Amino acid sequence: MKPNLRISFFIIGLLISLYLLVSYSVYKGILICPNDGCDEVAMSPYSKIIGIPVPLIGVFGYLALINLSIFKIERFLTMTLILAFLFSSYLMIISIFIIKTLCFWCLLSFLIILITLLLQVKDKIKRINKKGFIDEQIS
Repeated sequence: MKPNLRISFFIIGLLISLYLLVSYSVYKGILICPNDGCDEVAMSPYSKIIGIPVPLIGVFGYLALINLSIFKIERFLTMTLILAFLFSSYLMIISIFIIKTLCFWCLLSFLIILITLLLQVKDKIKRINKKGFIDEQIS
């Protein structure tokens, strides 16, 4: 995956997280949502983890991913993407099976993480040479 495309995906994710954080913190509800699930998810007890709003965690996560992409720290980028995928999956499971609704913006953020992780893994596989070693020289 080209770094600029990956960074563009992460910037979209960052903007989604910022939008959700501002909507939740300032307006006490999601301003624009294509379905009714956003407010329900945002007002649920699962919208905070140890008192920290989930969108704030998303902001810091996407900032980390952007910086890792800019500075081409591939190993940490892959690990961070895996952690982001696990965290996003956890949140989607809670949304679907416990809260029993789906937030459009949360789903979009999950898809951004999923797509970039899959493309990152695909790129890693391409870099493996016949001996099974990763060739770090290939971009």
